[in-house]
Amino acid sequence: MRGCLGFIVIVLAIIAVIALLAVRFVVPEVTAAAVRDSPYFQGQPVTVAVDSSLPGIALQGRVDSISISGQNLHEGSLTIGRLDVTLFDVSLLDRSFDRLAGTLGSLALPGPNGASLALDAVQLSGSSGQITATADVAAAVVAETLKSRLDASGLPVDPVTLGNGQIAIGVAGQTIETRLALAGSSVVLEFVPPQIAGITLPQLTLVQETAGQPWQLTAIDVTPAGVRITALVAGPTPG
Repeated sequence: MRGCLGFIVIVLAIIAVIALLAVRFVVPEVTAAAVRDSPYFQGQPVTVAVDSSLPGIALQGRVDSISISGQNLHEGSLTIGRLDVTLFDVSLLDRSFDRLAGTLGSLALPGPNGASLALDAVQLSGSSGQITATADVAAAVVAETLKSRLDASGLPVDPVTLGNGQIAIGVAGQTIETRLALAGSSVVLEFVPPQIAGITLPQLTLVQETAGQPWQLTAIDVTPAGVRITALVAGPTPG
């Protein structure tokens, strides 16, 4: 999830490239070229569509919308199977936009022991001031990830079953309830109760908060179908 949010910040940063070139030439074709040739997407199969219904809008330094789409994109160790993002009412002067809507689909994030973690989709919404990112992780992916992480910590478990608000795990023939919780912007697995037969079970950090990260995790919801994680992402700084 952390790598995915980092890519979202990179997507927002391309607006800086638009400001450098599009304001100077004030034509949609150059705006699109600025996005395609930016360091974030250069050499990758990205399609950019710029819509400015009236020439006067562009001359005032605004365009109606900028749509960015692509498949099989890479940013570091993150793979994005599908990108489809549209910014509406975009200022080419201060890089602000009134509304954003889009999806990052079929993501593969680096996981433990060299494995990949799969995210079905990350939905994006909001404006340049603040973007909401909502990620859905399938139950099978959650179960496999927890097994791997708990096994690495010295606590082999099987099976792992997701329910409403809780996750049941099997430990030494017993079924133990756990829950995912937020500690700041870290995601932790808590055992309920935290002790079994007088043994205190460790709290496991699954996603570690890092200093200076431009996002904040705000909610994590568990259902039999999987886990939904919601985060607020800081938009690009004007200027």
